[in-house]
Amino acid sequence: MKRIEYIDPRREALWAEVHALVEEAARAPAEAQRRKEEEERRKKERAAANAAERAREAEDRRQSRVRELILRYECEAFDVFEQDGWLKAYAKNHSDKLLSEEGLILDESLVFHQDTRFIELLKQQAPHVYKRAVWRQRALAYAYDVEEERPTETREQYHERRLRNLLTTLSQQVEIEKETQVFIERQLEHVEDEEEKEQMREELLQLAAKILSSMNTKSTKRNNTGDGKVLGRKE
Repeated sequence: MKRIEYIDPRREALWAEVHALVEEAARAPAEAQRRKEEEERRKKERAAANAAERAREAEDRRQSRVRELILRYECEAFDVFEQDGWLKAYAKNHSDKLLSEEGLILDESLVFHQDTRFIELLKQQAPHVYKRAVWRQRALAYAYDVEEERPTETREQYHERRLRNLLTTLSQQVEIEKETQVFIERQLEHVEDEEEKEQMREELLQLAAKILSSMNTKSTKRNNTGDGKVLGRKE
């Protein structure tokens, strides 16, 4: 007589559930790895999209700066800023002023040329505007030549000239401070967060102080030696 084996459906269901859990556990590491790789890919895509957007915004800002400079210097009245003859004459007549502002002019040039891509765009689109925009740096270079060609001064003449420059600088100090404050407030107009605004104001104030200090230090070192003697002057 053939034996009939009884199959408990509950046991079969339990074994099926166990097998499903085992298979799921076996797939878990691979699935976790796949999800991790997918998340990393999405992060890279978002980072690349953000970088591209920032690059576009930066390029737009550069183009805006170029257009602003063109509008500012396109007037025919600024033609003289391109002429070497005019710059040499200006440097000869204003060499003391240019040399007293040497530090400020050099710092302005450093800031202006900091964005090399902006300078590249400006030179490509309007090379004559670039020459006009840096006229003070070019005039300063000619002022160096004027200083070297200056006849030897007596000590009294030297001190009189230096004192006159110093008093002129001091008389302009109050105006410089006012203009600095106006400039800083204009830069902060678009900043809405108060904490960020205060931080940015502090950074700009420190930068302004650094530039003024550098200007005064460079101007003093240029004209005096360490022991108080005057370079190249008659006793």
